[in-house]
Amino acid sequence: MGLIAHRKTDAGLIKTIKKYFLDNGRSVLIDPQTAKRLNEKGTSLEDMDVDVVLVMGGDGTILWAVSELNPKIPILGINTGRVGHFSEVKVEDAQQAVKRLLEGAGITIDSRSRIVANGKFEALNEVCIFPDKNATLLDMRVLTDNEELARFRADGVIISTQTGSTAYSLSAGGPILHPDVRAHVITPVLPYMKQQAPIVVPDSAEITVEFLREKRPAHILCDGHIKDPVGGGRVVIKKSKNAVKFIRFTTDARHTHVKKATKFQQ
Repeated sequence: MGLIAHRKTDAGLIKTIKKYFLDNGRSVLIDPQTAKRLNEKGTSLEDMDVDVVLVMGGDGTILWAVSELNPKIPILGINTGRVGHFSEVKVEDAQQAVKRLLEGAGITIDSRSRIVANGKFEALNEVCIFPDKNATLLDMRVLTDNEELARFRADGVIISTQTGSTAYSLSAGGPILHPDVRAHVITPVLPYMKQQAPIVVPDSAEITVEFLREKRPAHILCDGHIKDPVGGGRVVIKKSKNAVKFIRFTTDARHTHVKKATKFQQ
């Protein structure tokens, strides 16, 4: 079993869950930051070779874990943060959830697709492209499957998955997609003169963002983390072969994800 926790997660809860795993004959690998708090030896996320990883934290902690873990490992999220789009288990129900996990009672796998930028940078929520210099605009041409779809000037552009449609893209004016919809969203960030609305495209499409001004360098962000500079060229985004597997105890997790997003819009 893998155990990953936000630095503010109660140490007593972490120790209790670890002890429960050990008492039931399961070995436990802990992320380095949490292991340091417990005065134990830690294991880097990329080196965790386990059947399941328990992640205690908010959405940011889960996004970090997803970016580092082997995508084949299922994740059970315990929400100790604020929103908890990815975690259906409340912190007060953590011990019961761990018990159900080991019993295998009523477990389902909620598979969420990812996107990949330039063949190497993966994201569960979104890939964002912004200019290197603040308070400047990017002139962009967007193509799908090598056919021009739009041209616009904007502060940036967001390419989001179905899951990510309830995150940054939504804040920028994009639509909410149900997780079962096989589509991605292209959302301009503050387009000049509001000249371009968000666009929904099939998730099978290869999206290319070309920069029309060579002397206006940009950079790629994946789920909020800067990945690579783009020097006046292009960024190609497509659906990744690596999905993220979340462990669920209910059958309505996908509907709940949408309901949480619409709740914040009311």
